[in-house]
Amino acid sequence: SDNKSKNMNIKDQVSNKEYLYKKSKKLEDEIDENEYVANFNNYINK
Repeated sequence: SDNKSKNMNIKDQVSNKEYLYKKSKKLEDEIDENEYVANFNNYINK
């Protein structure tokens, strides 16, 4: 029983890390997109 909960905990930690990684990746993508839009607007307004 104890071993099972330990395994579950490792699994939770892995999926948690995966979640955080994807979340940070998503934020990066959104920042890239905002930067792209800002650069594009600067280019148009020149």
